[in-house]
Amino acid sequence: MAASYGEFSKPAELQQLLAAIEREYATELHKIDHDWVIQKADFSHKALKQRKALDLGAQQHVQPPSQLSEALGLPPEILGAMFAGKCRDQRIPATKERQRRFGEFMLEHCAGTAFWMPDCCLGPECAKAIMLALTLREKYTVLNLAGNKLSDAGAASVGLALAKHRTLQEVNLSANDISHKGANFIFEALKHNTSVQKLDLSSRCGALRNSLVARHNAEPLEEVLTMNKTLSKLMLAATGLGADGAAGLARGLVSNTTLLVLDLSQCEIGCKGAVCIAEALRCCCLEELNLSENRLGDDGLSAIASCIGALPTSLETKAAVAIWQDSDAPKALAKYLEAVNALKRAFQEFTLTDMQARDDRNMNLQRVNEAAAYLATAVRGADLKPPKLKVLQLANCGGTAAGTSRLEDALQVNRSLETLVLDHSNHRDESDGARSLLVSLPPNPKLRHLSLANSKLGTNGFITLAKVICTGHQVLRSLNLSGNAVDEEAAEALGAALGCNKGLRHINFHCCHMDDPAAINLVAGLAFNQSVETLILRDNNLHEAAALAMIDVLQRNTTLTQLCLELNSIDMRQLLKIKLLLSRNQRIRENDLPNRYRIRIEQLKECEKQVETLAKLLERNHLRKRQALWKQAAKVQELRDARELSKLRQQQAEEKLQDLTATQGKVEEEIMALENKLRVMRAEGDYEISQLNMRLRGVEGKMESCSQNLDRARKGLGKFEAEASVELASLREELLSAQKGESSSATLAAAAQRNLDSFAASLKAIGEDLAGGDNPRQRVIRASEQDARGRTSAKKSARPRTGK
Repeated sequence: MAASYGEFSKPAELQQLLAAIEREYATELHKIDHDWVIQKADFSHKALKQRKALDLGAQQHVQPPSQLSEALGLPPEILGAMFAGKCRDQRIPATKERQRRFGEFMLEHCAGTAFWMPDCCLGPECAKAIMLALTLREKYTVLNLAGNKLSDAGAASVGLALAKHRTLQEVNLSANDISHKGANFIFEALKHNTSVQKLDLSSRCGALRNSLVARHNAEPLEEVLTMNKTLSKLMLAATGLGADGAAGLARGLVSNTTLLVLDLSQCEIGCKGAVCIAEALRCCCLEELNLSENRLGDDGLSAIASCIGALPTSLETKAAVAIWQDSDAPKALAKYLEAVNALKRAFQEFTLTDMQARDDRNMNLQRVNEAAAYLATAVRGADLKPPKLKVLQLANCGGTAAGTSRLEDALQVNRSLETLVLDHSNHRDESDGARSLLVSLPPNPKLRHLSLANSKLGTNGFITLAKVICTGHQVLRSLNLSGNAVDEEAAEALGAALGCNKGLRHINFHCCHMDDPAAINLVAGLAFNQSVETLILRDNNLHEAAALAMIDVLQRNTTLTQLCLELNSIDMRQLLKIKLLLSRNQRIRENDLPNRYRIRIEQLKECEKQVETLAKLLERNHLRKRQALWKQAAKVQELRDARELSKLRQQQAEEKLQDLTATQGKVEEEIMALENKLRVMRAEGDYEISQLNMRLRGVEGKMESCSQNLDRARKGLGKFEAEASVELASLREELLSAQKGESSSATLAAAAQRNLDSFAASLKAIGEDLAGGDNPRQRVIRASEQDARGRTSAKKSARPRTGK
């Protein structure tokens, strides 16, 4: 039998271990049966009821005796150690009756692949034996020790088992009074574990709470998430991790690619921790995150909202333009803001009358759907990559309407979130929290489940939500509105919305203070609804009138199969009628299953085609993997060769080291000689320094005399500059007077030239009248000619006149 036990493969080692156990628990083991023959009783509800009715005792409902050791595959000594350790932890004596009950419980819960012992008052002593059992038998895949008293010592034992176990996939150690020391044992064991996929260290209300300390657990958490490549679910709820612990956890998430589910509810991480987690969400692979009841505040909620897709709401933010990476970023942002405002205006014009019309040709409804499509188009231009989160729980985080509205704004861009829990948030009528649903849900194509329980919605908030449900947004499947007061007006709007919606399947109105008129208005819409399957109206103020209205509606509605009316003042006769109608709807649903199955078969055929494609891809990847393994083998061989080469080089280096040690003595002798020379040179240098200092003093005296001469020269230069400035001023004045005379003489010369020109022009003008013209020589000739003509004329005139 020892050959089948994990680590203890040698019979000698196993025998030594069992002998050590017998010595350790000798006091308890001699009081119990070593054969562990257990009769497994039937503890089911039906068997207990029959046993009580017939009063036949336990002997009528037991199975044949079985060997517990063979059923569990563990040696009797290990079982005895577990029982003795449990008795020591509880400080009770070991008896055969207690052994029988313990064996029955083990046979009931630990015979399969799950080691299931929650709430059994187990302590550190029993944890040691459990560690041995897990080490010997590697068939277990689930270890559940929740609600016990393991403390840090028991956690250390479980950590040893995790470090050696290779088949465990789920480990639950919640509420075990484990402090930061015990948690670090677990984290240290998980660094090299390659099988555990789920770890639960969360706490419960009570005295066995697990408590982590940020300054002690932050670094181990970071190392676990960095080194572990199999952990996919981590539960740390109500452990008091704090902001610093959340920061360490966030640093580990940055380099982790396997963790999918993280529960940090009630961990007091605050705004600082929320900011760290939000930054880590951008590059991790988380699909489900629970940060409920952590007092994140508006800053923490805004950080998470910005991470999951919330866009800026104004042009003033620097990050607004950075989100749109194209050249027309301001224009794209302006287009987005315009689309948001257009959708708000369209919803303002969409009234209760439009909802009650239930007409696809309604102009206001078409306008709302067009505005929602326009907003979806404008959002696509944003360069934003939200995380892969599918479930986000932020219940009771202490934020105001501003932080809640930012979270809801993220739904405009986010295409992966399927479940959003905002219970105990702020959606008052006078705030923007409820109004943000108007522009968040219509363009979102993925959100399936929305929870707004105890969110202070009020009448206007319900009307806002009814408008969203009534529009083309048919993706939402589950809506939780419990704990919000629903009056008659709000119920009328919700009823009209249910008459138009074709997507909702489950609606919860638990404890909404709904009276009969409100319930009548609400269920009136179900007469035209063919999608709602579950309606919860538990703990309201409903009476006979509401029940009659439900009966009337259910006679026409054939899809509602579950209607919860507990804690209402409704007569049993009406409840019976409602139950009969619901049973009829259930039968109709079952009869309609073949059509659904046909549709599902077609879907599965499409999936089969995709599986074939993926199989081919997987085969190709397998071939690539084999090629990579071959390359890895080649690299390993190269590494081995390199190691051998490094050994040879190391030998050569050692030989060189020996040569160097041999020459070290010679070098030291040379160093001694050089030190003697250095002393001589230092003495000579000191003498030269003294001589140079004397020369330096002489040079400094000459420099002082030169500086005095320079000062005198500067003073003479100042006087010369003053006298030169005076002479220059007088010369400037003379120059100005000379320039004035020059200008006046130039003026006179110009005037004389003008007179000369005018005189020359006048001469030219009278030149024709003068004898000889312009030439003086011609004037003499013409004058003689004139004299001759004058004489001739005189002679003629002197002749006597004769009569007739």
